[in-house]
Amino acid sequence: MRKIFLTWFAFSFAVTAQLFGQAASPAVGKVFGWRVKSPSTTAYLVGSIHLAKPDLYPLNPRIESAFGDSGALVVEVDVTQQGGELVQQVMAKASYPPGEDITQHVSKEVLQRADTQLQKSGLGVPMFAQFKPWFLAQTVLLMELQRLGFSPTNGIDVYFLRKAKGQKKIMELETAASQIDLLNSFSDREQELFLLYTIKDIDNTEKNVNEILASWKQGDAQRMEKFLTASVNDMPELRAVYGKLVDDRNESMAKRIDGFLKTQGTYFIIVGSAHLVGEKGLLNLLKRAGYSVEPL
Repeated sequence: MRKIFLTWFAFSFAVTAQLFGQAASPAVGKVFGWRVKSPSTTAYLVGSIHLAKPDLYPLNPRIESAFGDSGALVVEVDVTQQGGELVQQVMAKASYPPGEDITQHVSKEVLQRADTQLQKSGLGVPMFAQFKPWFLAQTVLLMELQRLGFSPTNGIDVYFLRKAKGQKKIMELETAASQIDLLNSFSDREQELFLLYTIKDIDNTEKNVNEILASWKQGDAQRMEKFLTASVNDMPELRAVYGKLVDDRNESMAKRIDGFLKTQGTYFIIVGSAHLVGEKGLLNLLKRAGYSVEPL
């Protein structure tokens, strides 16, 4: 069940998190960041927490120093440039065409469970009947995260985007449209499973938050990977979804970063933390491409 939570918290899409709108890291010990070097270029890879609390800050000085040394900031998507256009894009893709609604695509049992969860916030499935299950799933989880005090305005990527405005070149690894299209590409069955497992695991949100944050604050990639691996094993029905959400995107991101490393300059790259770890994570992909990868 933990995989669904991890999807939205540790490597959640920047664009979907932006729709809803822990003690500070010590100066010693590990951080969740790495230095990747080519003969001409240095790229700093830092894991993001897309939704956070104000007390995540200040960040470790080594992360701030890497940002200061970089000439360009690279994010998944620059959500600060999207505004109302982003909301319109998401709503258009998340909505069924006229004459259709969620009751025609999701079982009554799953809808009832979703309705029970939404009613805790004074809402209900009928208010979201026009929207697809992937959007309803993210709504349920993001509402719970906000109830716990987490917000995208305190996310690490947004924090550095604000610092970079007018000071550094800002580049993107993906586009808002590509992220939305990916979510919208899942079959009815995949979306129903996505919604079901999100609801099933919603009561574990706080526990899962604490595990993700502990891994991040300690710079513990192995702990993050172990959590992710256990999550995937918990729900084999969603392996195909996981492959699209993570593995395929990692391959695409690695190619973009490879392009940066063939230029001259210094890049500060922020991606959802879980994109960095694992056999098919960015760190391993870049190592296999022949680059030097070492902790900050």
